[in-house]
Amino acid sequence: MTGFEFYGRTVDTLHVEVSSQCNLQCPMCPRMDGDRPNPNLEEGQLSLEQFQDAVPPDYVALLKHLYFCGNYGDPAMARDLLPIIRYLRLHNPNLLIGMHSNGSLRSPKWWRELIQAFGGPHYLIFSVDGLEDTNELYRVRSTWPKIMENAQAAIDAGGNCHWHYLIFEHNKHQVDDAEVLAKQMGFNEFQRKQTLRQLVFKRPTLKPGDMSRYEANTAKSTDPVICQAQRERSAYLSAKGQFYPCCYLGDQAMMVKPRTDVDYNDNRLMNRMPLKPDCDVCTDKCRSIGGRNVTERQYITE
Repeated sequence: MTGFEFYGRTVDTLHVEVSSQCNLQCPMCPRMDGDRPNPNLEEGQLSLEQFQDAVPPDYVALLKHLYFCGNYGDPAMARDLLPIIRYLRLHNPNLLIGMHSNGSLRSPKWWRELIQAFGGPHYLIFSVDGLEDTNELYRVRSTWPKIMENAQAAIDAGGNCHWHYLIFEHNKHQVDDAEVLAKQMGFNEFQRKQTLRQLVFKRPTLKPGDMSRYEANTAKSTDPVICQAQRERSAYLSAKGQFYPCCYLGDQAMMVKPRTDVDYNDNRLMNRMPLKPDCDVCTDKCRSIGGRNVTERQYITE
């Protein structure tokens, strides 16, 4: 048996925001309100004890896949990330554990310890959008030498490392060179990703790399939403220790301009599971970014 019942739906994948804190100030991240921090964001992180309370051993044992990503923070900011991963591995040796990071924090020693903590099936995604002269244009406050040093440490420690590259107008000429570098370093995968965040976060200085794809998605879709959370049988755990049907719902309470007609701290919201096609909060969010297929869209809008 895999998965546990979660408000009328079987869940065997868990998306966790272990920290809503971040070292960067990416201009199209919901952490930011223009050039200043989002005033509604309540930063925090999950302790080992909080995580164990939210995801007890019998739940861990039923999971197939758990990944650390989130809406606001970088998982590497969490003080208890390594103990949490060791706890997961102790109670589920076969669990696939994933993590996304900008890579511009912590030391090479810490990244080697992270790979050791994974201790089984895993993947580690470094989100790096350019080369030394362009990555910081979007990943504001990142440090290129530190990213390269940390990524190499993780790779050399045996990590299953992937490089994900968001394509903008300012970095599209470097994609091929970045892929060559990724192969030289030993990354197992290099993924080119178009972003549609300009549809939500208007930043005139950041232009999409593929204008035809961007323009095709600017019209609000009336197509049925294909829900990623349903297809991957997942739920979302926020850095406040609250469960939500998916990360799209989980980010609403702390958006710069949150909806005022929904109490996102009201547990009754969860009774709307399992994400019906007419769930207005979910479908409005997905359609507002031109979401015809959220399963696809999730992977190109990070």
